[in-house]
Amino acid sequence: MPTATLDTLSTVALRLSEAERYVLAARLLDSVEGEADVASVDAAWDNEIQARLWRYEASETKTTPADRVFEDLEKIYRRKRWINR
Repeated sequence: MPTATLDTLSTVALRLSEAERYVLAARLLDSVEGEADVASVDAAWDNEIQARLWRYEASETKTTPADRVFEDLEKIYRRKRWINR
C-alpha cells in the first residue's frame, strides 16, 4: 500500500473519537494476530492470579494500600492534564 494511502488513513483515523479509535485498533490487531482463543486467555489469567496470590500469601511481593495508589494516579492525571494544555 502506498505511503500516501497510509497517511490518509491515519489522518482520518485520528479524527475518530477515542472509543472509535480503540475499536479500530482492536480490529486491526485481530486482523494481524487473529482472535485470541478465549479459553487459553482465561487459563493464562487464572494461572497468573494463582501465582500472584501465592506470592502475596508467601510475603514475596510488595503491596501498596489502595488509597495511596489512587493518590498517585490522581497526581499523574493532573500532571498530564497540565502538560497537555
